[in-house]
Amino acid sequence: MRKLCILACLAALPAAAQSAVTREDDYWVRTLTGVEALPPEARLQVVSEGAVVVTGADEARLRWQLKARTRAEGEAEARRRLESVSVKFSKTAGKHLLAVHRGGAADAGLKLVVPRSLPALAVITREGSVNASGLASDSITLASGAGAIHAGRLEGNLVARTAGGAIDLGEIRGSARCSTAGGNITARHIGGNAVLETGGGDVDVNEIGGDARAESGGGRVRIGRAGAQLVVSTGGGRIEIGEARGMLVLRSAAGAVHVGAAPHGVRCETAGGPIHLSKVAGSLRASTTIGNIVAQLLANRPLEDSFLSTARGDITVLIPSNLSVKIHAANELSGGSRRIVSDFAEITTQVRGAQVVAEGVLNGGGPLLRIIGTGGTIFIKRQ
Repeated sequence: MRKLCILACLAALPAAAQSAVTREDDYWVRTLTGVEALPPEARLQVVSEGAVVVTGADEARLRWQLKARTRAEGEAEARRRLESVSVKFSKTAGKHLLAVHRGGAADAGLKLVVPRSLPALAVITREGSVNASGLASDSITLASGAGAIHAGRLEGNLVARTAGGAIDLGEIRGSARCSTAGGNITARHIGGNAVLETGGGDVDVNEIGGDARAESGGGRVRIGRAGAQLVVSTGGGRIEIGEARGMLVLRSAAGAVHVGAAPHGVRCETAGGPIHLSKVAGSLRASTTIGNIVAQLLANRPLEDSFLSTARGDITVLIPSNLSVKIHAANELSGGSRRIVSDFAEITTQVRGAQVVAEGVLNGGGPLLRIIGTGGTIFIKRQ
């Protein structure tokens, strides 16, 4: 009798070890779960083959759930495919690895709950999206071979990269380095420095606290507020900067440029679009091949030697009445001496060869503002 009981128990073990295979709509589903202890100094890497959702929590363990799905003619075939799905946890020399093998499943979605303050966390998936929130790790890496990346409520430094999806960030208190081959990059707040690169999508960020660089192969770039130096380049999109608290360096191959406030200087070049600079000071360098330029100089802020130029378009400069500056403006003579129009009696106009030139000293003089046009009218206005 005892022998029969032992045999019965052994026969039951494989069935108990197997996860149930259930039916959900057109898919057969197998769900695996696990819990692993993680010491406070653990550096965790997760390697998967599907969508991953990771959430930080105040606990010293890793909890995971893997949901694998497949289509099959019947349960027996589905079970054969889903039994090849595996999750392996290993640790060596302080590095902990959770590896997912999808096997014969059509897709495998992984959900993780991890200690929020791990020193380092890396989540890498071959395909599918990555979603991370509630983490305070010093180093956070999120990578996907072909999916979107979403992250928010992160207190550490973030590296996010994807070969083809969008990157969407909420609140990032540390720095962020993001790259995508062709998707959009959006963010609500990045507290530290930022590097944002996309092969062809848009970049749209509300606020960056530190130095930043944003590049797009051909999309629009909008930065609401930059807390330090900002460098932006795009192969063909519009550039919009709300406010910059450091030097601005802006380049567009064929788009308009609009700056709301830049009291620390602007370097701006576009091959084919208008330039509009509001509340600017410091050193100004703005040039466009085709397009109008409007520059509103900021009162009570020092201006440095500056230069504005367009090959085809009007240039309008708005100068505070108390600003000390020296003006030199030159335009082609075609159309008469009215190609330069000034509100200041101190600025005199004369014809020199094939150009009409206007020069003058305002409020005792100061830095030199050079204005060069060849295809429109130069307006020097008092504000």
